[in-house]
Amino acid sequence: MPATTPKTTQKAALWKQKNAQKQQRIKQLATRITQLTNSRYHWRNKYYELKKSQQPQPPKHHPYCLKLMYLSVVLHIHHNLSLRACSAALVEVAQLYGQTIKRVSATTIRAWSRRMGHYYLQMQLEAGSYILIADESILVGQQKLLVLLAVKVDNLSRIAPLTMADVWVIHVQSATSWKGADIAPIIEQKSQSPGVHFAYAISDKGHNLRKAFSLCELPWVEDVTHRIATQTRLLFEKDADFNAFIARQQLTRAKWALSQYAPYLPPNLRKKARFHQLLSSADWAQRVLSNWSTLPVEVQTELSYVVDYELLIRFLQQVQMIVGRFSELVKAKGINHNTQPCWRASQRALEANWQEQGWVVSERLACFLAGLDTYLLQSQESVRGPSQILCCSDVLESMFGKYKYGLSKQVISDESVKMAAFGRGITLTDVRNAMGCITHKFLRETELGQPASLMKLRRDALPKNDLKTYPR
Repeated sequence: MPATTPKTTQKAALWKQKNAQKQQRIKQLATRITQLTNSRYHWRNKYYELKKSQQPQPPKHHPYCLKLMYLSVVLHIHHNLSLRACSAALVEVAQLYGQTIKRVSATTIRAWSRRMGHYYLQMQLEAGSYILIADESILVGQQKLLVLLAVKVDNLSRIAPLTMADVWVIHVQSATSWKGADIAPIIEQKSQSPGVHFAYAISDKGHNLRKAFSLCELPWVEDVTHRIATQTRLLFEKDADFNAFIARQQLTRAKWALSQYAPYLPPNLRKKARFHQLLSSADWAQRVLSNWSTLPVEVQTELSYVVDYELLIRFLQQVQMIVGRFSELVKAKGINHNTQPCWRASQRALEANWQEQGWVVSERLACFLAGLDTYLLQSQESVRGPSQILCCSDVLESMFGKYKYGLSKQVISDESVKMAAFGRGITLTDVRNAMGCITHKFLRETELGQPASLMKLRRDALPKNDLKTYPR
């Protein structure tokens, strides 16, 4: 064994010192690595938690995110996109923002939209005085759709033409028959909400609706649009010249429907609604006469009968002017103590204008004007309390049109509940609440409670089969 020298001892001590420093450095680096690793995991977890918190969470028992559901129901209910078009639009919007989503089933979007309708129907009216607007509508089949609207009365605001955002849909239901005794309990139930009072009701002259209002002791105001249409029908229904003029127009439509003269076609008048639309016929005839000299010879030859009915067209123009002035006055401002003086002033202005043009006020036209005067008196006598009387239900007709020609596929079904969401400002909170409150079980129960739609009856009556031979 070699002898230990001072030099060797010094080297060993130096080595030990360096080794201790190295071990200490390794220990420090290991501690630092552990700290960095823990910090990295900490901040990564914090980032994912923040990212998750910022993302909309799907409602309970639903796999889709809230914003996706919101966009679907808004596109379908407010913008009349079909169910499949909504599904395709969601995929396209997601791709535009660099996202990939699974295509949503049309049945799923349909269920979401029905949930929104039921959610708004279940909301309670705020305490206050309301005007009730009621009507029923039909489509193909026996089903009749009853809809009740409520308009809050505010004495401090001027009555103006209503929009869908101004009304609350408080009841939507279809049945094969609606009698006054069936409608009255529904109105009474709605009026039993805390602080809710119906001042009066607006509808057409349907006997079942008027009977229901009578049972509820509710004053009734006839809808001005239906009243004008009724008086117009009485004015022209048995008029031989008018019916012959309309018949010639229909022949012209049939002859020119697919020809180069289609721009000159008269308006299409459905037989049931021709008295609502006769003003468009008068406007077309007036345009033909005013531009007669510039029309092609072939058009003049075909439309020569318009010249023969010039007196009838003048009479139609007079009715058009009366209806326009009366509607502008009554629909925009309602009926109040100034309505009759303003209407008399409008009549005098019209008569002065006609006198300048050499037009006369016939006995039939005077009866038409007297009928409108009677309507104003009857409306003021039926409702004596409020200073202004709302008398127009055009907003309900607009909702029927939106449902019939936008969402219903020409049949009345359980989808009619969507009408409750037409005028509502749908929000993310509303969608979340609707998806949580309205369960699938509830949808199934309400669907089973509805009468069978025409489509289902058609499938049951004519089921598909695989017969290779047919009976002779």
